Amino acid sequence: MPLRTSISGTIISIIIGILITLGVSQNSIDFYGVPLIAVCFLYSYIIHWIFLFMDIYFKPNIILMQ
Repeated sequence: MPLRTSISGTIISIIIGILITLGVSQNSIDFYGVPLIAVCFLYSYIIHWIFLFMDIYFKPNIILMQ
């Protein structure tokens, strides 16, 4: 996949996630002034990015291909 397609796909996915979070979080429970569902979405994004960087750093799929 070309880098330009990958970057635009990532940006579109993040924007869609933010819009869904804002839409669902109306009139929900607050956690330190932030809607709880927004905290859950943020936590999910952080965990996914951590695993992405671990995958890039340790490159486990290259080990499996050998």
